[in-house]
Amino acid sequence: WALERKVRRQTALISARTEVEAELERRRSRILEDINESRPLAEILVQITAMVSSTLEGAPCWCEVAHGERLGDYPEEQHSLRIVCASIDARVGPALGTLFAGLNPDTPPIDRETVALSNGARLATLAIETRRLYSDLRRRSEFDLLTDIHNRFSLEENLDAQIEEARQNASI
Repeated sequence: WALERKVRRQTALISARTEVEAELERRRSRILEDINESRPLAEILVQITAMVSSTLEGAPCWCEVAHGERLGDYPEEQHSLRIVCASIDARVGPALGTLFAGLNPDTPPIDRETVALSNGARLATLAIETRRLYSDLRRRSEFDLLTDIHNRFSLEENLDAQIEEARQNASI
């Protein structure tokens, strides 16, 4: 009877842990899909902070991007929390920002905190750099690199839009 009870308890524990890991993997997959689609970068970074927060049992997590924007669950009462951070490093050049988590000051630091923040920071790096590369590629496809004016493809697209707008406004 005692052995059966112990086996049931361990089975339930393993089942719960597996479910949590599966949910984390589903979230990570959704974030990667959103990075490859045209979802706004701010939404993706909020999703990343939510994923890190759920990994850290609901601890408030937020991201500060290098240009000053703060995204996620930023707590008003920071002085009562133990703040842990991970740098969002670029592959080349200066850091892209920082990912933060506000934890209970009574709990000792554990490895899971560092792992969760570093995984989140790597996802944020991927999201930010992918968006930058996409923007650069789009700009290069629409403008001449030497003269910085619209190229033929962009001119035809803009010309059609201008003609349509003139037609709607009954103007030249």
